[in-house]
Amino acid sequence: MTAEEAYLWEKLDLTRLPRHVAVIMDGNGRWAQKRHLPRIAGHRSGTQSARTTIETCARLKIEALTLYAFSVENWRRPKTEIDFLMALLREYLRKEMPLIQENNIRMRFLGRMDELPAGVQKDHRGVAFAAFVHGRLAGP
Repeated sequence: MTAEEAYLWEKLDLTRLPRHVAVIMDGNGRWAQKRHLPRIAGHRSGTQSARTTIETCARLKIEALTLYAFSVENWRRPKTEIDFLMALLREYLRKEMPLIQENNIRMRFLGRMDELPAGVQKDHRGVAFAAFVHGRLAGP
């Protein structure tokens, strides 16, 4: 924790924080384009923002965090970008599983799971099963 974060933490009234925080993860591609980077660099950077958000909510004991990451409109993107996003999601789930378990996070996917690629569905089931094994879900 930086000195600035410690100062803010000291001033924070934890009783006034919301129980649920929701974030629409939008603008990663535009962020990258503004910096003359490929859109996928922005999407990759967005995973770090998600990690920071998850860690911060865990530290603040926020009960629920919703990350809106892929909407129906996103299916209109170029196939290569969608393929990259799906691969990035799979990589993120595998890489972040220890953080998810360490912070006692219950992860659920909402929406049209059956429309996602088979590999993403498989990884989602793995996350749900791991959460079940660690006692954070009613069932996989």
